[in-house]
Amino acid sequence: MKKQHKPLIGIISGIGPLAGADVLTKVFQYSADKYGAVLDSEYPDLIFYNHGIVGVDNKGSLSNVFEEELVKVVKSLEAQGANIIGIACNTAHFYLEKIAIKPASILVNLPQEVAHKAHKVDQCYLLLTSNASKKKKLYHDHLNKLEVCFR
Repeated sequence: MKKQHKPLIGIISGIGPLAGADVLTKVFQYSADKYGAVLDSEYPDLIFYNHGIVGVDNKGSLSNVFEEELVKVVKSLEAQGANIIGIACNTAHFYLEKIAIKPASILVNLPQEVAHKAHKVDQCYLLLTSNASKKKKLYHDHLNKLEVCFR
């Protein structure tokens, strides 16, 4: 039997450390529920990168420093072999288009994924985000494209 390549997941935290911890917990729970992971070796390989960025406040401020630090962390994860990278911070997703990744890597687009999941359930959603995400309407295009009801 040919051995399957196990992906290396990178989770960026620190610009919301508790959000990162929540994502980490969900990855392990999903592995148990969906794939029946029980033994340590059955869970995915994962790098948890907690990196607070100076100057970022709880209002979700945007700045050049924020973008530069985010790109640096993504590049660091890729250099360590991560080929699926998620960012546990809504505001950071404003910079996804500015982050060049290797062709074999996946940078998870949180607003897009949320819209796809919401589209599968016919109900209206209350959208809770940072102040910056709300002002810039981070989720709106993705939700509107799939005709998801939200407020």
